[in-house]
Amino acid sequence: MQAKAGDNSRGRQGRRFLRIGVLQRVLVGFGVPVLAALALAPGAFGVTFTVTSADDVNDGLCEPIGGHCSLREAINAANGSAGPDLIQFGIGAGGLVTITPGAPLPQILDAVAIDGFTQPGGEGDPIVELSGAEAGEAAIGLEILSSGSSVSGLVINGFTFDGIR
Repeated sequence: MQAKAGDNSRGRQGRRFLRIGVLQRVLVGFGVPVLAALALAPGAFGVTFTVTSADDVNDGLCEPIGGHCSLREAINAANGSAGPDLIQFGIGAGGLVTITPGAPLPQILDAVAIDGFTQPGGEGDPIVELSGAEAGEAAIGLEILSSGSSVSGLVINGFTFDGIR
């Protein structure tokens, strides 16, 4: 039996895969490459960092659950942590959120999975937007220099150059 878009027989994971494929085709059509998430076994990550704020503050700390952590701080923390890490989202009460960095984000130097599907309220739809509207002229959304990294569940737009490189 072949699953169709919107077919609920495969459960939430099946819908996620199909929606990632649709999103990838749509965004690539606009010149923005999107990477599909790698299916890693539970416990495959060293540290999990939770983005709790859509602001672009960087005080050098990605505080544990309940504290403040911007995407910029989470990337810096994951770069400083050996081995593959997970960046998940838990901003506010959930729902649609836009992160608008005021400058280019740090390069990703160590393996990390960035999973926007973890933002509460998405029900498998990407509801975390990464907007480059204020990131500067030479900005790249996410510049990944390490192997073993993945990005899923983000809508990336408005960057001068690539959304993901």
